Amino acid sequence: MSKGLSLYLLAITICISTASILLKPLIVVSEKQLNYQSVIMIDKAQLTYMIEKVTGDLGKASPEATNLLLGTAAQESHLGTYFYQMGSGPARGIFQIEPATEKDIWENYLEYKPTLKANIIALTGVKSPNVNHLTMNILYQICIARVHYLRVKEALPTDLDDMAIYWKRYWNTKHGAGTEEEFKHNYARFLG
Repeated sequence: MSKGLSLYLLAITICISTASILLKPLIVVSEKQLNYQSVIMIDKAQLTYMIEKVTGDLGKASPEATNLLLGTAAQESHLGTYFYQMGSGPARGIFQIEPATEKDIWENYLEYKPTLKANIIALTGVKSPNVNHLTMNILYQICIARVHYLRVKEALPTDLDDMAIYWKRYWNTKHGAGTEEEFKHNYARFLG
């Protein structure tokens, strides 16, 4: 990799404004990782803050929800390294949500939860399924990911082993290629 490209990648930042709060840059690049491959990931402390803030604003915050969303982002996108599914798949954003899932959430859940729907619209400005926001708007991605897990009747898990089982059962499903072991490995790798 050229020195110019390395410096360019090191200089990349994403700033997000939420209400009157301006967050510090969210993307960091490890110099060690640049020696092997171009890896960009979201700083875990700042992503944790964003998840807590957004889920709090939705009235759906808990330590278990924060940990599950962080684990999902670590597994699905290596904590923000990928905003598009590798290969030709449709999944988008740090949680790798498919547009069909997003549409289902809007049509079959949020349509019947008007207060939650209004809170998401007020927080993100997104009024209906939108693949661009699903790909690039982290606030919106957090909302949709949290709502996806809200649809599950089973209580949120409290430890890593149960989180991996919960993620596999309700996010990746039996049809997905991910495994519980991979989830635990990526949780430790990116969040440990």
